Amino acid sequence: MILQEIGKQPVLSFGNSTGDASMAEFVTSNNPYPSMAFMLCCDDEVRENGSASKAEKMEKLCAEYDWVPVSMKDDWATIYGDGVTRKATPDNVIFDIPIDSESVAPAA
Repeated sequence: MILQEIGKQPVLSFGNSTGDASMAEFVTSNNPYPSMAFMLCCDDEVRENGSASKAEKMEKLCAEYDWVPVSMKDDWATIYGDGVTRKATPDNVIFDIPIDSESVAPAA
């Protein structure tokens, strides 16, 4: 589908789930140019709603296909920015993001 849309084989891909594996494989396989695939490993269970098992699966795929794993826990200094707090609920995890009322107020 990518080739059909842009007419060329891309040289970079960035994905954040195993569903993006086909895109990464397409970019890095039989490419006439140097190419790379970067895959996000959502492994930060403190600052983000990460999953150790999903991150481990992604890291194994990266090792198998020579993609570059990007760790949220180890490679990112900031995930959501200042003032954002993580709140666990019985059903899921939500993030409380403060909004500056002046920045969203309608223009006079």
